[in-house]
Amino acid sequence: GPTNDDRIQQTEQAEPGVVSNLMSSGSDVDQISITWNQPSMPNGIIIMYDIRYRESDNSDSFVFFVNGITDTQYIISGLTSFISYTIGVRAYTIAGPGEWIDESAMTLDLQSSIIG
Repeated sequence: GPTNDDRIQQTEQAEPGVVSNLMSSGSDVDQISITWNQPSMPNGIIIMYDIRYRESDNSDSFVFFVNGITDTQYIISGLTSFISYTIGVRAYTIAGPGEWIDESAMTLDLQSSIIG
């Protein structure tokens, strides 16, 4: 019969680990910019990322999603000034999504941006 040498060994892809070095900072009164690195344990080829965000201190806050990001940076806009937001990112391989990891950041204060 055929030996193992005849077959290409292919590693099965699995869901990725969490993204690394997720960093977020308020870049304007209505914007927060985020950057991250691909997971240290990708478990396959990373095909895209999802982002979610909501107001940190408002339990009724709507959760917004941005899907299918292929870059490792994004600017979230249309936010409210001087509000803390909780921002999550997760990675995908062909096998599906990994776990979310969260960061918090605050949009800039209207007053300080006028003075500055």
